[in-house]
Amino acid sequence: MAILEINGQEYEAKGSFAFARKADDLLGTIAEKSKTGKQEGGLNNLLGELIDGAKDLDALMHFWQCALAHEKKIKLTDIESALEKRIEEEGTLELIKEAYAVIDESGFFKRAVEKFWSNVDIMSKIESDDEKENQQYQLAIEMMTKAKAELTSTK
Repeated sequence: MAILEINGQEYEAKGSFAFARKADDLLGTIAEKSKTGKQEGGLNNLLGELIDGAKDLDALMHFWQCALAHEKKIKLTDIESALEKRIEEEGTLELIKEAYAVIDESGFFKRAVEKFWSNVDIMSKIESDDEKENQQYQLAIEMMTKAKAELTSTK
């Protein structure tokens, strides 16, 4: 369970329509096929940030902005302050694991997460005439598989 204490009150992260909209607003891109110009793919990009590990602070800020999007009274600076406190106490790995678990276990995002990992599996089968490109694909798949194992492991 992912909980953030803000101004003395505990807030639990949860998947929701507001989460999905905020993820698209923050991290989505405008799809070429979209006639409305609506941003899409925010959840996949957030998953990528959580898995990548290169920008944990950004990933955590984005996650909590999305997870608390339904709470209109919470400001970005409130989230930042609460995260700073937890990061100082715990580091980032446990917070990243909690964030991933919220997305992975949410009924709102179950199908999207399954599709994400299915696409990773499909990528592992791609072969190119270029040996260097094949090696890069395999390294990327290996990195993502290891990251998933790390994020889903218990303490």
